[in-house]
Amino acid sequence: MVAGEADTSLSDAAMTRGPDVIAVGRFVGARVGVFSRRRGFVGRAGQVVAEPSEDGRSVVLNVGLGAAGSATAATFRAAAAAAVRAVGPARTLRLDLALADDGAAVPADERARAVAEGAVLGLYRYDEYRSARAVSPLAEVIVATSERRAVAEGVAAGEATCLARDLVNRPAGALTPPVFADRIHELAHTTGLDCAVYEGPVLTDLGLSGLTAVGRGSSESPRHVELTYAPPEAADSLTVGLIGKGITYDSGGLSLKPADELHAMKADMGGAAAVVGALTALPRLAFPLRVRAFLPLAENMPDGGALRVGDVVRHLDGTTTEITHTDNEGRVVLADVLVRATRPGPDRCDLVIDVATLTSAAVHALGTRTGA
Repeated sequence: MVAGEADTSLSDAAMTRGPDVIAVGRFVGARVGVFSRRRGFVGRAGQVVAEPSEDGRSVVLNVGLGAAGSATAATFRAAAAAAVRAVGPARTLRLDLALADDGAAVPADERARAVAEGAVLGLYRYDEYRSARAVSPLAEVIVATSERRAVAEGVAAGEATCLARDLVNRPAGALTPPVFADRIHELAHTTGLDCAVYEGPVLTDLGLSGLTAVGRGSSESPRHVELTYAPPEAADSLTVGLIGKGITYDSGGLSLKPADELHAMKADMGGAAAVVGALTALPRLAFPLRVRAFLPLAENMPDGGALRVGDVVRHLDGTTTEITHTDNEGRVVLADVLVRATRPGPDRCDLVIDVATLTSAAVHALGTRTGA
């Protein structure tokens, strides 16, 4: 994906090169063409209707932004994703922000960032295990704007999200704690992050008794991974801590989940996946603060050595937790890591954010699209 100079039309060279089909994404609120009105286009947010360009050399995708004056950055992000998914046989899609209508309330850089991110997200597919992978004919997406930095940031954010999606979508048997830890280490190496992976008796030495207790019911031994992003300019800045719950499969342990809930439990490491995606994007975003990530990885499984109801776990700071239900493993695992991230010392985090699929009660309270 590239950022092009801001102009309102495709050049003759771009429109006539070879057999490629050109599509132009035009973000529209109240202003629509006669052809689109005939096809029922009313500018509803996310609505996409194609019409031929005036010269007939390209296809124009009218992408709805909703009611006049209501567009936000999120609206542009969703609109770009809709345009990418609706592009059909085109090999080149030009998302032309110069033609945007009813988006003046959104600053130009925010618009460009959101559109670039949305285009990346719209192209996402997870087909690693499909016998025949869908191949999009789209070879090039051009965001027509002079906000090049914003486009690069949008692409970085979109690709970080796609990485997190890939991790969550992988079957639990293909992303066990050891495999997940190895994958994080590879990503850290390629993106320039410092990475430390802990396992075995070292976990006990670190005081991560909650992690070892939850993981002892599985034949896949737990891991704890710490990532550090420390740009030179952040030497004297505050340190942000990101904690991601990484239960790569959650059967509930001895308090076994109902069978109809088990199919989604490979996604119980979504918090860790989100944190990994975020950390890999930080160098590309030139984020100015120091960030540390704490990723406890384990499977919550039932066997003869599994954590029992009634057991007591002593955490890193001496606090004890009595286990009344082994399917409450998330808070047991996170407790030690929260202490580790905030204990006094040179690596102490000044601000801590934890990301976790902690309890289904959050879904009942807030729905499926809002985090607790």
